[in-house]
Amino acid sequence: MTNPTPPLIPEKFRMPLRIAAVFLGYVIYLVLEEGKVVGPAFVGFGSVVLFWAIIDRYATWRRDRSGLMQVGSTILGLAFIAIGLYLVLR
Repeated sequence: MTNPTPPLIPEKFRMPLRIAAVFLGYVIYLVLEEGKVVGPAFVGFGSVVLFWAIIDRYATWRRDRSGLMQVGSTILGLAFIAIGLYLVLR
């Protein structure tokens, strides 16, 4: 059995990075919000989902990750961002 490599980002930074992702998603929502609510909320929420997927990719051990869950959450985050941008720019 090969020696497993540790994650790129230490696991102790996972929760602070997730909190920062939620804060960044809220900032994105506030920047886009100009009388509209749903579109910017979709972009902000999609950003949080996408950032969490990236954080989980680089801050967890490979054996603890679910590849299908990671792909699904990345696609979901990108879809929320795309729908939100469509609603904002419409």
